[in-house]
Amino acid sequence: DIKPQNIIVDSEGNVKVADFGIARAATQQTVNATVMGSVHYISPEQARSGQSDERSDIYSFGCTLYEMLTGQVPYDGDTSVSVVFAHLENPVPHVKDLVPDVYPALDMAVYKCMQKKPKLRYQHIGELMEDLRRALKDPSGSFMAGEMPEDLSETRVLSPRELALLKHRQELRQKVAGLEAGEEDEEANEGPGFHMTKLYRLIAAVCVLLIVVLVVIIGRNMLSFLRESKTALETTQATEESSTVT
Repeated sequence: DIKPQNIIVDSEGNVKVADFGIARAATQQTVNATVMGSVHYISPEQARSGQSDERSDIYSFGCTLYEMLTGQVPYDGDTSVSVVFAHLENPVPHVKDLVPDVYPALDMAVYKCMQKKPKLRYQHIGELMEDLRRALKDPSGSFMAGEMPEDLSETRVLSPRELALLKHRQELRQKVAGLEAGEEDEEANEGPGFHMTKLYRLIAAVCVLLIVVLVVIIGRNMLSFLRESKTALETTQATEESSTVT
């Protein structure tokens, strides 16, 4: 059961882990998650089903390392249940968020220890020890044993090509932001007079359109009136001619 309360240091500076009874029971996968020590260091799979293996201890060790480096537990809450849910659902925290000057390699190692999925953690304690030794020699290194978590790229050292691409993207974003700012300034500089002119033009266009429509309507009515008058006149003339003949 890996947690600070079970780690002791003797008078000669040797570090030892206590509480082996629970540790042996855990390997038999028979202990309920609520029995597995403090909820602040419990792995998601232990909290979910009570089952555990070496990778569960690596998760708990990652929580312990996190507390050693930051001075606080990775997940906290008002109740044990809320802490357990945090282990299951909340994003994995980075040491660098609380300790900005932490060595990137050490931050990555702790981050990998605390992955929710066991397959994304160190599969054996030997892998973790190897990376910690590398971190001592190369604190800013981008090495990482085993499978990499998807978002570890946030903390690793970028290659020159990646830095160039990142710089290019930032320049494009700045250009787009500059264009948008220019459009806003142009609209601001137009002032109320410009908008009034646009309004007058719109009103004038509407008036012209109404006049055209009115002329068309009047023209159609006049044409219809003339046709009816012509028809009536022809009818009258025909009637008069018929009367004269009679």
